[in-house]
Amino acid sequence: MKSTAFDMAMMACRQNDMEGAFRQFLPLAENGDADAMNMAANMFERGQGTYRDPGRAVFWWKKAVELGNVDALADYGHYLVTTFFDGKEQKLGAGYLVTATERGQRALWSLLLKITMPESKYTGQQQITATGLLTLRQIHIFAHSMCRKRVCLNIS
Repeated sequence: MKSTAFDMAMMACRQNDMEGAFRQFLPLAENGDADAMNMAANMFERGQGTYRDPGRAVFWWKKAVELGNVDALADYGHYLVTTFFDGKEQKLGAGYLVTATERGQRALWSLLLKITMPESKYTGQQQITATGLLTLRQIHIFAHSMCRKRVCLNIS
């Protein structure tokens, strides 16, 4: 169960008091709350309630990922895939997205498929996708493994 302080910070977010929310999330993050670390990272990355600082965002995402926060895996993975244009960071980000999906972030499926598959449908070929992150075969195998885990997919 989350702390009352975290709930109050979330309430400030919902009321669009981003500065107040950030002032509450940061001390929680500094005290080891992985959810607050992820929220602080997102706020640093977007410049919500504070100045925009991608470096500090990455710092907090990495801390939250180390603590096993699935939302941080998803958010940091998305950041890496959409921000960097060299293969190393994008592949790391795609790996984080796959891991977050395996751990229950099913809403990421559409994003994962969008960034790894070209506009055309699956052809069964062992080609590299447009972004070069994963082969279509890897996505196909991953999709089938998720089906076995009873995760609902629609890949058409």
